[in-house]
Amino acid sequence: MDGLLERAVGEFRRLHPDFLWELTASGVGILRADAPRVREVMQNLLSNAVKFSDPPGLIRVEAVGTRDRVTVSVTDEGIGIGEQDQARLFDRFFRASEKREGTGLGLYMSRAIVEAHGGQIDVESRTGQGATFSFWLPRGKPAPRDRGVGSGQQPDRRRGTPLEASRAQGVADASR
Repeated sequence: MDGLLERAVGEFRRLHPDFLWELTASGVGILRADAPRVREVMQNLLSNAVKFSDPPGLIRVEAVGTRDRVTVSVTDEGIGIGEQDQARLFDRFFRASEKREGTGLGLYMSRAIVEAHGGQIDVESRTGQGATFSFWLPRGKPAPRDRGVGSGQQPDRRRGTPLEASRAQGVADASR
């Protein structure tokens, strides 16, 4: 998981050098997960942080592992999200704020991916005070990779995984 986070944040840092980026991780260790799908969640959260913030705002990514789960949080200093919009953020096609860019599918798909792994995703925000999106994934639950999470079909096995993983078992070595 550490490697996935480093690559995702590194990619966004290169694409958006005008933002300040911070990444911290502790106790992440081994996590069984479908790495391409978890990367998709990270890309959605980082993309939203950039989209709804102004440079040189700080975007902070934090991962904390416990015995039972890994929690990842993405925090920005952007425009924030009002309570009324927070109730619908994870609904399909919902787009919050006056910056209504995108399809309204990113957070919907992120929730589906996280829940398919047996985890949860949530947001904490106030208008004008930025937002923190957090998701946790349990340790030890088999990754849903053979069920084609989010697509209803088998995943494309030709695609490489961003984590060092045993493809046959879907076990990611998050210590790298």
